[in-house]
Parts: sequence; C-alpha cells; structure tokens
Amino acid sequence: MKKIEYFLIAILFIGGGLIIYDGIGCKEKTEIISDTKRAGAAMKEKSPFSTLSPDDNNKWIALKKEGLCYNKTTAVEIWDYPEKLGFEYDDPVYQLVAFEQEFDEKGNAKYTDIVVPKEIDDIPVVYCKSFAGHYEIKSLRVESMYSSYSNLVLSQSQEAHVASVSGCTSLEYYELPMGIRTLSEGDFKDCKALGFVRIPKDVEWIGSKTFQGCNNLKNITFDKFSNMRNADGLKTLNWWIEHKDKNGGIVYKKCFVNAGDNARKIAVRGQKVNKILENAFQSSRAKKITLENVKKLENYAMAGSQAEEIVLGKGIKIIPTGCFDRNKNLKKIKITSKERIIWGKDMRTSGEFYLEVGLEQNALRKNQKVDIYIYNDKIHQKSLRQVDLSAKKVTLHVPAKMVSKYRDCVKCRVVPL
Repeated sequence: MKKIEYFLIAILFIGGGLIIYDGIGCKEKTEIISDTKRAGAAMKEKSPFSTLSPDDNNKWIALKKEGLCYNKTTAVEIWDYPEKLGFEYDDPVYQLVAFEQEFDEKGNAKYTDIVVPKEIDDIPVVYCKSFAGHYEIKSLRVESMYSSYSNLVLSQSQEAHVASVSGCTSLEYYELPMGIRTLSEGDFKDCKALGFVRIPKDVEWIGSKTFQGCNNLKNITFDKFSNMRNADGLKTLNWWIEHKDKNGGIVYKKCFVNAGDNARKIAVRGQKVNKILENAFQSSRAKKITLENVKKLENYAMAGSQAEEIVLGKGIKIIPTGCFDRNKNLKKIKITSKERIIWGKDMRTSGEFYLEVGLEQNALRKNQKVDIYIYNDKIHQKSLRQVDLSAKKVTLHVPAKMVSKYRDCVKCRVVPL
C-alpha cells in the first residue's frame, strides 16, 4: 500500500466549470471557472491572463517552469517498488501536477508546443497528469516517466491511468510518456487535429474506442509493437486498412493481429508469426484453424471464431485464459504438440494464475459437444484442476497410459485414444 500524506481531492465536472470537494466530508467548496469562460472575460478586459489546471491550489506547487508546475516528492510516494526502477526509497522526484497557460490581451496562448522533460537538475520527472481540455496546445512531447499514481489529486473525470489528452482539439503531435501500459476509451476524445502519435514500448493494450474520432491520425509509430497484447483500438484507423492482406488478415512485426473473414482454412506458422494477439480470430469465418510453432498466444487469442476444428501443433505450450471463449461452432480440438500443455494461464501476469479457457459448462452452447484429442504423454495437473472443463459437454481423448492421470484432475469424460 502506498503512503498517502495528502488529502485526496475528488474533482467533479459540473456544467461548464469545476467544483472541488475535499476528501473529508466535503467541508470546503470552491468553484473553478472553465478556460472558455476565463478567455471570454479576458477578451472583454483586453488584458493578459493565465489559467492553472487541474488544481488552483498553489501549496502543491514547488516549481514552475515553462508553464509546467511540479510538486517535489520522493520515489516511494510514486512507486511501490522504486528499487526496481533504479531508485532509492527517499530519492527526490518532481511530479507534474498542473499546467499554467498564459494568454496575451488578444487571447493568444504562450505555450502551444509542450515538452515534459525527463529530469530537472538531475532529478527525475514523473508525468501523471492530463492536459485534458487545453484546446490551445498543438504538440506535446512527454520525455519523462509515467505513473498512474498521484498523492495529490484523484480526478473522477478521467480513467485511473490518467493518460488522457481528451478535448485537446488543436493537438497535432503527441509523444506518449514511457511506462504507460494501457490506452483506452476517452484518452483521445475530440483530438480532431491529431496527425501523429508515438506509442512507447511499454504500451500493451489499446482499447477498442481509444482513437474514436481521430479522423486525421495518419501516422502512428510504435517503439516496440511486439510488446502489444491487444490492438483492437487500431481498427478505427487507416493503419488497420493499410496493413490488411487480400484475405483481410493482418500480420505486423511478426504479431498476428487479425485473421480476416475470407479464408475457409487458416494455418498460422512460426516462420512468420511469433505471437497471436487478443481477439485475433473474432472476425474469422474459417472452419479449421491450425497453429504451428507459434511461441505465444495472448489471452482470448482465438475467442469468437467460427471454427469447428482447431489444431494446436508443434511448439504450442500454453492455452491461455479465454482462448476458446465464444467459439459457438467448435466441435474438435487436436493437440498434436509434444510439449506439456499449461491450461488457462493468465498471460497478463508472471505468476501461476489459471483461469477459464471457454470450455466450461456455462461457456458452451446447450447442445454443444467438444472432443479434445491430446497425443502426448505429458500433463500439467495443477492448471487442469483449475480450468474446470465441462463434465457434460467435453470429452478428453488421451493416450491409454495417461487416462488415470487425467481422471484425477478433471471432471469431464476421459477415454483412451
């Protein structure tokens, strides 16, 4: 658990402005006028003005530099295990907590091209706040590390990871911070001018509506696409169309992203593919799918397919969580791999967590029957005990000498090959 030495403040968006409630009984209430209203007031007065967001409370601010406002804290207040990142617990850290924009008498913004530095005076900078709503920003380059945790402000207006630049309607160029892992719906809302995004290597998951409305996003660069687990959010971009093959499939950087919907049979081989991403087969109409020498399947890799037969061939070691989820036509699974198969491993974690694979009683249709043929004589009993294959709808066909071992750890029917 983190040490929280400041009161958490919940920020609620009401109408055109903000109301701040303190975390203890809401004793104090202060209205913060929105940037738009302030801009209008300043135009009437014909004088320079500034806006400070997300918090007007100067007591949190230890340093202001080029519009960026920082609090000075320690590494242990930012990360649970700072030593894993090369820091001592009490090492100083600058945490970006607010952005102060300055306008001239005509309403022109002073800071339109923002760079969040990696460090200040050899002290690392952590980016954990949003520039949401700053219509005047044109480019944002975040060179610092990222932390979803803040001991200063907890905003209900944003997702917990607070990576959003939503409402930045003039933003054209954005380099995301290092250390961010998830992008999701709302992060880029109304970024209509956005033309370039750089995705750092730590990003693993791009939700389905992440770039919704980013109609001008023509250039998207990945530092390391092979770290991706889910890329559903790319479907709304021209990137998706540009990388499709004639069958509608997408293989990018040796990652199988999408199976397409035109092929009757699909064979995925390790010479061209190292990994299959989440939901890669959900649009597939193929009746038979074969995997050979593929090193890794992400969770839900084959979920939603219409395949009647799936063959897991040479080199397959893990059947991940949700692998066969929503496979309503599935009748036969052949496991010809000679590896010991681990069932239901959660690929998002490094530990031993075994969950459902989509072959449980409630996961299959009422009259659906699935036969699983396992041709090797190796077994991973711990994972099989937790997967809970349907006792009424699944039959395991295994080598005769393995029948008793399988019966010890599954409830479904087990018969010799």
